Amino acid sequence: MAKGPPLLVVPALLLAAAPVAGQSNVPEGFDDVQVAAGLEKPTSMAFAPDGRLFVTEQEGTVRVVVDGSPASTPFLAVPTDSSNERGLLGLAFDPGFPREPYVYLYYTRQGLAANRLSRFTVSRAHSDVADPASEHVLLDDVPSAHFHNGGALHFAPDGTLLVAVGDAEEPESAQSLSALTGKLLRVDRTGRPPADNPFSGNPAARPEVWAYGLRNPFTFAVQPGSGRVLVNDVGRAAFEEINEGSPGANYGWPACEGPCGGGVGDPSFSYPHGKSACAITGAVFARGLRFPAELLESYFFSDYCGRWIMRLDADGDATEFARDMSGEAVDLDVGPDGALYYLSYVNGEVRRIEFVGAGNRRPVAVAAASPASGTAPLQVVLSAEASRDPDGDALAFAWDFGDGSPAGTGPIVTHAYRSNGAYRARVTAADPHGGQATSAVSVTVGTPPVAAILEPAVGAGFRPGEVVRYSGSAADPDGGPVPADALVWTVVLHHHPEVDPRHHTHPYQGPVVGGAGAFEVATTLHDDDVFFRIHLAATDADGLTQGVTRDVVPARP
Repeated sequence: MAKGPPLLVVPALLLAAAPVAGQSNVPEGFDDVQVAAGLEKPTSMAFAPDGRLFVTEQEGTVRVVVDGSPASTPFLAVPTDSSNERGLLGLAFDPGFPREPYVYLYYTRQGLAANRLSRFTVSRAHSDVADPASEHVLLDDVPSAHFHNGGALHFAPDGTLLVAVGDAEEPESAQSLSALTGKLLRVDRTGRPPADNPFSGNPAARPEVWAYGLRNPFTFAVQPGSGRVLVNDVGRAAFEEINEGSPGANYGWPACEGPCGGGVGDPSFSYPHGKSACAITGAVFARGLRFPAELLESYFFSDYCGRWIMRLDADGDATEFARDMSGEAVDLDVGPDGALYYLSYVNGEVRRIEFVGAGNRRPVAVAAASPASGTAPLQVVLSAEASRDPDGDALAFAWDFGDGSPAGTGPIVTHAYRSNGAYRARVTAADPHGGQATSAVSVTVGTPPVAAILEPAVGAGFRPGEVVRYSGSAADPDGGPVPADALVWTVVLHHHPEVDPRHHTHPYQGPVVGGAGAFEVATTLHDDDVFFRIHLAATDADGLTQGVTRDVVPARP
């Protein structure tokens, strides 16, 4: 394999300190602002050539972002298995879009636990809707597993489609040319492998294989014009990698992780796992950025646990760009406005980092409520006094109380909530030059239900490959038992690599509606220090929700 720039290891001091929720630290002259909220487990995003922003949600929906919110009518919905890290994982637009009205999706098929690459046709009458019946399967039965599914899609300048596929928890398959897993695949717009693919003449190889030896290439990017490919590969316990894409390349997994030595599998860049690094995610070249000139030849990448964005310059040197970001970034992109966008899985947000230079910077809005809960009628003092303007401008405040009552103004307002319910009070802070920012705070009026997990028992253990069953119930103090269809379960896997003093999480199952359910423990887990946290959320007729959890730990020998 041709070697890229020399290996560089990021010093621990270069990485962000423990993140502070709701804060973001970007360079002087930049702003980090919310573009959209209310997304459910977003996994990837892409700008259509006409400028619209599309986001995939893990459970199978594609949504267009309109005026700061995901459109209520999905652009497309496909039935998926969204357990663990399966689901709808990648999206790309045809290079000829909208003249060629095709969108390409990579997702896990429902009921079969196999991944699929398909093309769908956009409605010519309504460009915000695609026809589910128009599905044309390009590649099917790609092995899937609880984790390591990959899923990123990007077109190369020559019109071929590159598809990132994880090892599906079968590490040795990454070195087998007869398997599609642990690979970067290359197909044309109909799913056929091009004749110039590196292994097309090898009868023992899948002709779709373009490069191999990858563990979980969750994201990658193609540089416009040059066609240069950089592949982010999520490591197991030691290193996160950025690999230079080239036909026939072998990146070394599972024989090695990070620097392999001997010129085989050596990444262009890697950094070690540690206190603020565990999974390399977003990937984008700085095409069209309206940023200072010194940033324009950069490759930007993010880390899920570290909540930071770094940039790799043309010389292969890495520099911190943003830290303490709002949420864990799973994808990066550059918008038609020249700003850098990131997608937060946990917060369900799209955010934009834009360069404003010495111009007007947006305010920072902070809303607080006291008390934030109680019985009706509830008199609440809402304050925006912690808001600030980075330029020192005076701010004006407008309040939406979330209950349909008339708006309020001022940094501190008092409002009476007269009916039971869960409300979101939102304040908009505006400076004299048109800059605005919003912040919301929750107010709960009434008594929420009391939820209880009946099984598994406290202290219950699990073994790899076992089925764990759970059940529960809830009662509303104001109205008796909560019906089963108002009970929602999710299961989250927590794991703790030895090099990282914190646990970090992976979605494992859910949401599951009802009084009971079950999940199967994977036969291979990330490491020895793992546990599952079962979440039960109960919602009563007033919309009030209360949640409880139960941890299931490894069974003792």
